[in-house]
Amino acid sequence: MSRARDTADQINRINSSAADATAITVDSSENVGIGTDSSYPLTVQSGTAGSNHAIALRNSSNNFSRLGFLQTDSATAAYSSIDGDGRASGYLKFNTNDTERLRIDSDGLKFHGDTAAANALNDYEEGTWLPNIAGNATYLARTGQYIKVGRLVTASFDMTINAINSSAPGSSIGGLPFAAGGSSQGQAGSVSYWSNAASSLTYIAVRVDIGGSSLGLSYTTGAVSTAQLGLSFWKNSARMIGTLTYVTA
Repeated sequence: MSRARDTADQINRINSSAADATAITVDSSENVGIGTDSSYPLTVQSGTAGSNHAIALRNSSNNFSRLGFLQTDSATAAYSSIDGDGRASGYLKFNTNDTERLRIDSDGLKFHGDTAAANALNDYEEGTWLPNIAGNATYLARTGQYIKVGRLVTASFDMTINAINSSAPGSSIGGLPFAAGGSSQGQAGSVSYWSNAASSLTYIAVRVDIGGSSLGLSYTTGAVSTAQLGLSFWKNSARMIGTLTYVTA
């Protein structure tokens, strides 16, 4: 009898949709409310221990959005939720155990409650670039790939010259996909393979200076202990494979 009476009471409330009346309310802690007072519009929540489920959209100026769920039936289990207040605060955050783990806002992606704009991850990109040397050289093959995560770029290349067609080929490799930034004088990378070089070498590295988009070459010959700059490397059929990780502006 009590169950029938409760059901009837719920039906009466659901059908109460005239102007200025409560549209939908199902409570006695089954909590469903659509278009009721400011504590509801729209709330679906179970308050029993170990089942803190929640869906909440709210405004009038209680600005709140939430989708949450408890991961297990244990009352002490980690509570996971998605919270957002896009109109008032302009962010979407993801919590576990009521602790912020991830936030998305106008700066980008932030972790573990960090709100500093400088620490936001705001870009991920993959692409290709064409390495080149100065002058009118032709190429048997040349490829370049890069991955950019935030300001950090990893660029690799493989280039084989066909013909130099110039009496003074450049010593650098141009075409980097992004200009270098950072605060140090230069950022260095490695050459993993070379062949048919114009000079006899024991070591080669690549580097880019602040603001630059070309790779300079440093090298050693024989027993020289200090790397030199301005390497005359390129000639017909010369090949180089290398990679550089650097920070953009």
